[in-house]
Amino acid sequence: MKSILKKTAICLLVFSMIITSGLAAPKKEVHAAQGTYGGRIWKSWVKLRKSKSKKSKVIRKISKGEPVQVHYTSGKWRKVTYKGKTGLS
Repeated sequence: MKSILKKTAICLLVFSMIITSGLAAPKKEVHAAQGTYGGRIWKSWVKLRKSKSKKSKVIRKISKGEPVQVHYTSGKWRKVTYKGKTGLS
């Protein structure tokens, strides 16, 4: 009887450790440390969009070499400000 209780307690402990470690895992989004940083557009041009979707409204196009302020990066998207307009590219 003690053996069954011991095995059950160990299983519950392992299960709870697995569950709580998944809750504490870092998010996949990568953000810049405090504040923004400067950058430049390297493609011939990019579209500054309203949201993280290729179907979202284009705020404006930015040409190669133009300076931007980068707020954060999330996957392939970057939140940037260009000439007073903020969006995602």
